Amino acid sequence: MEPARPFLTVRHGPVPPRPRVQPAVATLVALVCAVIAAPGAAAVDCGPATGFVADKRPQRAVAYVDAINAPFADDASKQCTDERAKALEIVHAAEALAVEAERLVGDGQKDAAREKADASKAMDRENERALGVLTALDAKTPFWERVAKGWESLQKNVLTPMATLALPVAGLIAGLLLLARLLVLARQDWPGRTQAASARRALGAGWVLVALGSVGLVALAVGAWPAATGPLLGVLVAIGLVTAALGVGLTAWGTARKLRVAVRINKAGEEDPAASAHVLSLLEELGASPPRGIERPVGPDVEALENVLTEVKVGWVATVATAVSSLLGWTPWRVVVDLDGEVTSAQILRNGRSRGSLILTGKDLEVPGSDAKLDPHVFLAAFVVTTLSEAHQGFGGLCGATSWRGVGLQYAAAGPNAKNGLALLKQAVKADPGNWLARADLQHQLHRKSSDAGELAQYAAWLDGAIERVTRTSPDEDARLGRVPLVLRLHLFRALVGVNRVFALQEGADDGNEVEVDVDAAIADAKAAIIALCGAAHAAGRTLSPRSVLWLQAVRSRAAAMAVHVSDDRLTEDLGADVAADVRSWAELDRSPSAHYSWACSHATPGLRVPVKEEQKTAVEAVLPELRAAWVSDRVVAWLPKDPQLKWFRETPQFSEFRPALRTELFDLAPLSTHRAALERCGLDSPGLLASVDPTELALRLGLAPPASVHLVEVAAVYCSLNRRDALTTVAVEAVAHLLEAGLASLSALAALDPDGRRARAAKLAEETLRFTKKKTQVELAAAYAEWLEALTA
Repeated sequence: MEPARPFLTVRHGPVPPRPRVQPAVATLVALVCAVIAAPGAAAVDCGPATGFVADKRPQRAVAYVDAINAPFADDASKQCTDERAKALEIVHAAEALAVEAERLVGDGQKDAAREKADASKAMDRENERALGVLTALDAKTPFWERVAKGWESLQKNVLTPMATLALPVAGLIAGLLLLARLLVLARQDWPGRTQAASARRALGAGWVLVALGSVGLVALAVGAWPAATGPLLGVLVAIGLVTAALGVGLTAWGTARKLRVAVRINKAGEEDPAASAHVLSLLEELGASPPRGIERPVGPDVEALENVLTEVKVGWVATVATAVSSLLGWTPWRVVVDLDGEVTSAQILRNGRSRGSLILTGKDLEVPGSDAKLDPHVFLAAFVVTTLSEAHQGFGGLCGATSWRGVGLQYAAAGPNAKNGLALLKQAVKADPGNWLARADLQHQLHRKSSDAGELAQYAAWLDGAIERVTRTSPDEDARLGRVPLVLRLHLFRALVGVNRVFALQEGADDGNEVEVDVDAAIADAKAAIIALCGAAHAAGRTLSPRSVLWLQAVRSRAAAMAVHVSDDRLTEDLGADVAADVRSWAELDRSPSAHYSWACSHATPGLRVPVKEEQKTAVEAVLPELRAAWVSDRVVAWLPKDPQLKWFRETPQFSEFRPALRTELFDLAPLSTHRAALERCGLDSPGLLASVDPTELALRLGLAPPASVHLVEVAAVYCSLNRRDALTTVAVEAVAHLLEAGLASLSALAALDPDGRRARAAKLAEETLRFTKKKTQVELAAAYAEWLEALTA
């Protein structure tokens, strides 16, 4: 058989052309049949023709019958005509299928073409068209040829028809989006609190409906659907108009309620991109970053602020972005700030309308009893966050805060102004009593480091009430979820206080009198608080966002350290087997410095009891590596010498590795260290000179507020008073540091203490500074402090 032709010839027309019989086959069959049909042959056997048809070779059957009938001139003498008619019918049917297969190949319908060609071949195995189609389909087309054919098909079937619709469709879409933007401006306000996700979904659905409605209406207008006539056309036009109108409405609603913020700060009439970027970064710190403080709330954890802050643009890019945003409403919230000397004015716009304004002056940044230098940008960011919370859900992390001043002060207390944290937090709670983050931080600073049994008991009771109230009074699901980090912090505080109470109770009261101690009750209370912390930490994993994973791991690591004191049976009984196993697995988590310290404390007091002398060597070996890993934290360095849980460890030789150095320079203490350079320039380079200067004169020379200058003079006076006592000269700076932390670094404040207060403060000072002197017992040192305090009242 000759090979099939590699090229396909597509023929059109209702009647397939006459099939082509292979010449070699026809000649062979004719020669054979000529012999059979020689004169004298009465009849011819038609069996070969029938056999050719059965063998799917109808063309040979036709050629065979034509060959044997060639000698006969009249039709009456011809033989096997029925067999020939049947074979010819099959040939024509196969040819029709082959022609259809060629057409399908030209249209790119390869699967359908193969199906037709296979059907044709099943009827006539020698059909050249069908064989050619199958050969072409099986041949591997070069990549670039396929690309060219695909591009031609795209142009023919898609691009060319769309070219007539693209421009009017684009114009209609732009007009509808502009109409949506005008609807946003037409309404005075958009009341209610919206989830950011709902606005995004509405905006996306609106854009889709606007596009669909525009395409449909333009297609109907240009007659792209010939079948759309009469009543059907009216129905389709109505559907298109309704779709476009619904799209405009959803786009307007989503644009107006979308949560996206842009900040522009103008200084001396020109935009200050650096200041704008600073405010945006503070917004990230205030809300969009996960909670970073474990023992102290650093700031609210506002889920809604994630990925909604715009980038700061400058030059022509900013101009174009502003124009596009004004048209399409991509950034509904805009903060415009003008800086004029010490006056900062800000206005928040939503969809072009004012939602709030703020004016900050130098007096607004002053805090009574503090010399903190507050950044106005912090309060601008707090103003933005609290304003956004009025219009959007997802701000439950504010935990009840509604005052921008309270949020700003609470954030400042945990930042560069930590030394003035107590004064800042008091003002934050005063400005906004509902700010639970500030309240928790304030109570933590006031009572966390106490070793007084009564004070710790009162703090534990406050924490129990706070946990119950914060959990119970969440107004909605958004607020409940937003308060999860705060609740977890409160549980952590409660567990830490419970553990400290165990050891504070065993030391007696500050006035030296013995107290009735119920150690077993204190241990039971601590274990209950630890179990509650473990349950809260386990539950928080189901509600906290993925951004908070690292913070949650740090809390869980500390919880696992304290859970060492609780037996497996008790943990399983109270939390369940699955949760108990999860808690035990937290021991393998990476540990922060605070977590290392918690593990050191757990190793030092197994079962919340001081180890006996025989066990202390083993305990020290377990404590040392954890303490060394925790020593990088300033908080650990400051707390270790005071921690009642590690009192026995401080009496071991190994503690010398961690013993803090004695401070002897008063100007190394804050707030004097802050103004040290300025004081030296004024010639006030010694405590005696500073204590003798007039506070009013000092305020003028240093440019300080009067309360700040008075505070500096009072601190120097307290030091000079201590330094005149031979028994207290060595520890004078350390004593002043303790009094600064207690808010008592003033001779007048100390003189105002009643007798019980003086005895308690003398005992506390002796406890805090005894480690810095080897010459006196704590009783002797306390007596020296008591004598000094008594002299102040004379």
